[in-house]
Amino acid sequence: MKKILLLIILFKSLTFAVDEKFLKITNSLKKEDVFEKIKIIHAWGSPSMEGVYYNAALSTNSKYFDFRSAKNYRKSTDQNEFDFACKALLDHQHSFSPLYDLILIDEAQDFAPSFLQLCYKILDKNKRLIYAYDELQTLSESSMPNPEDIWGKDEHGRPLVSLNSNEGEPDRDIILDTCYRNPRPVLTSAHALGFGVYRKVSDGKLPLVQMFDYAPLWHDIGYEILEGNLAEGERVRLARTSKSSPEFLENHSEIDDLIKFKTFQTEEEQIEYLVNSIKQDIEENELRPEDIMIIHPNALTARDKFGLARYKLYEEGINSNLAGVTISPDDFSQDDSVTFTSIFRAKGNEAPMVYVINADYCAQGMGLATKRNILFTAMTRTKAWLRVLGVGPSMQILEDEFQEVKRNDFSLSFVYPTEEQRQHLRIVNRDVSDKDKRRIQVRRKSLENLIKDLDEGVLHKEDLDPDVLKRFTIGFDYKNGLFFIKKTKSIKEPFRFNMSGLDIKHDGMKWEKDLVKVELPKLPESTNNDRGTTIRIQDASEFQYKFVLKPEYSVAGVRENSPGFLADIKKGDKLIEINGKKTSDMTLQQINEVFMSEEEKTITLKLLRNSLTLIKEFILKDPIPYQEN
Repeated sequence: MKKILLLIILFKSLTFAVDEKFLKITNSLKKEDVFEKIKIIHAWGSPSMEGVYYNAALSTNSKYFDFRSAKNYRKSTDQNEFDFACKALLDHQHSFSPLYDLILIDEAQDFAPSFLQLCYKILDKNKRLIYAYDELQTLSESSMPNPEDIWGKDEHGRPLVSLNSNEGEPDRDIILDTCYRNPRPVLTSAHALGFGVYRKVSDGKLPLVQMFDYAPLWHDIGYEILEGNLAEGERVRLARTSKSSPEFLENHSEIDDLIKFKTFQTEEEQIEYLVNSIKQDIEENELRPEDIMIIHPNALTARDKFGLARYKLYEEGINSNLAGVTISPDDFSQDDSVTFTSIFRAKGNEAPMVYVINADYCAQGMGLATKRNILFTAMTRTKAWLRVLGVGPSMQILEDEFQEVKRNDFSLSFVYPTEEQRQHLRIVNRDVSDKDKRRIQVRRKSLENLIKDLDEGVLHKEDLDPDVLKRFTIGFDYKNGLFFIKKTKSIKEPFRFNMSGLDIKHDGMKWEKDLVKVELPKLPESTNNDRGTTIRIQDASEFQYKFVLKPEYSVAGVRENSPGFLADIKKGDKLIEINGKKTSDMTLQQINEVFMSEEEKTITLKLLRNSLTLIKEFILKDPIPYQEN
């Protein structure tokens, strides 16, 4: 019997919550009858825990990757482990038997397109896939692709999946504009800080760090225009409606009690306030420990930062747990225990009282839009009360922005950016981990070296990849060590790839002897007279040799399993000719153009290896072929 997959989740604790709520809806049915046809399972899964990917791999007798093996086998450290596992299954298996009638995916913004493609593959012919997402809660650098980008087109160029609704059918694209979880002041503040609406900047700069590319989307998510227009370059003031944000708690509690921002001079002061507030929540405000969640925005340092707070709570007789660490990895919280969690574990969970500590991490610096999204996600975990705490000047920045939200009666007032301005904004988001920071630092150092090489003449502009250069206008401020880059209209053009797998380098210059013709005065080619016919023969002295300085090229590297690799071309091979043309008469750019020209093109190379002349032939192949859905 086929099953309906109702919900794909990340943590087991959510399963129990969904179980309970669903049974309330279906109270006329026995639990065993309901869940005979409904599965609430993980995305990944394992032999000990049912999951979509695991079930798909098992049903096709395909290789299953757990996290550790996926991490070892993935081709790049930039590739997500789960993305690799799903792609490997899709590449290996092109035909899937239907496992489910319907799939509903929650928090879809956190999944790679490969997982969505896999879900689509294992559905029956009706292809009933429902996925819910909020791009403002994306903790990765990628945005949610549109259906055409995820599932592609058929042989006629028509999208395989479309969100366009047909008459008489249910809507395929639904925006949920009503928020029942967060009080209006909390949600509006989260949007204000997430977008940088009231961020203080120097004159001429745009305070916003991200923006919807489609202005009416503000209407769709529950805001109405109080003043102005949602038009480029015009000021607008937006506020949530009573429909989109029902005033349950506003009529019950003071706004200053619902949401607070507080700046401290030291982390010790912050922890002291946190512990005393939690003690008050439990002893005076009648909250249970399990009603309280403490979130740290930096997942890599969260555990260390929690240590002192948990110890002081213990001294006060208050139990606490570290989500997924001190309790089962699949559980988020436990009874009679305050929950400490990183932002990643907090996603998908909620609590009546939420404390965000060390929020100053999200105020400024590298990856600002990502950090603001982290703050947005953390703030919106609350069902009632929110406390945002932090240390130093950076936290003061956030507190000042919040005070502006309050002064504007929890409305958003800003100048809607022009199309050109939006090109400099982020539309969607991600957490910048320490690993990412190190990678950026390495790349920044590489950039500094590039600038130095260009300045000293070691490297020339012609040596840089033209397919990349044409997409940007690049400027260098050598004096101040600054680098400026601006996108051009070529930014959206598809990239061309070196399909040979060969990296060619300039290998110096050499003197090359050329035979040249010396032009002499013209003489008749033949004469006729009484003594017979004289035929003019060009004297050999009319040809001379000259020496010209010409470039040499060699193979700097060969990508494994590439066409060049399979043709037995080695690093260090001298490149003499390409398709009969001498490479000494070509530039490095022209050589690379040949390797990027067209797929299935035959390339014949004349090489010199240790004084031995070789002829090698191969066919260009796209290193990143299009994957059929």
